[in-house]
Amino acid sequence: MHLQASPATLRISQGTLLLAGAVFAAPMLVAISVAMRGGGVTNFVTVITDPNMPRFMLNSLIVAGGTIAVVLTSATLAAYAFVALPLRWAQPLLLLLIAPLMIPPASIFLPIFINVRALGLLNTLPAVIGPIAALTIPVMLLLIRSFLMGVPRSILDAAKMDGSNSFQTLRFILLPMMKPILVVSTVWTFLTAWNEYFLPLVFLRRVESQVVSMAPKYFTIDERTPNLGLQFAALLLISVPTLLLFLYFRRHLIRPVTSGAVK
Repeated sequence: MHLQASPATLRISQGTLLLAGAVFAAPMLVAISVAMRGGGVTNFVTVITDPNMPRFMLNSLIVAGGTIAVVLTSATLAAYAFVALPLRWAQPLLLLLIAPLMIPPASIFLPIFINVRALGLLNTLPAVIGPIAALTIPVMLLLIRSFLMGVPRSILDAAKMDGSNSFQTLRFILLPMMKPILVVSTVWTFLTAWNEYFLPLVFLRRVESQVVSMAPKYFTIDERTPNLGLQFAALLLISVPTLLLFLYFRRHLIRPVTSGAVK
């Protein structure tokens, strides 16, 4: 038996969706309008051709790529250990690892700065990659662990009976099944690293080491007056890689979870 919505219900649903779309689209339309002030499309050309932009983009890609590598490797191995391996004191250890989620990040910036300076990492990209990864791993650990807890135990038992060791089970059985959650973790971590502003502001003082999130501050009329047209053009261009990343990975999110486990 199929239930069909009434025309009135459909109109209400469509109107609600249009209203929600307008609410979410309004900030973007305002940003585009401001970015066109003064020079119009020339503002975007000015931002793209700025000599510092290629360096900013490359630094941000290095920071995002390094953070993704550290976060996904650490969180995946830790989540697999908590779910599939017989660990002693697993629950207290898990609580210890996710405890940083309860600490406001602003309260630990001073200790991080002291450690970074002591290691001689100021004005280097690892000074940003390390703290961002450390603050992101607990969230990814919870996400990946929750995903693995939904994997049927029979799959792990069958792999063990076939002679697979722990690494082989993770590599050949679980990783193909984990593609959806790894895609989510990759996109989330990329957004976190790409949009981070405060840490680069504190640790990256030299222009050649700065990242793309700091680019808008360079487009000013004078020392005290920002050029809003150029700044908003820079902000819109900065958001393009995140949009492309989402569009690229979107198709992976709808694949069946166990598509890689059973043939």
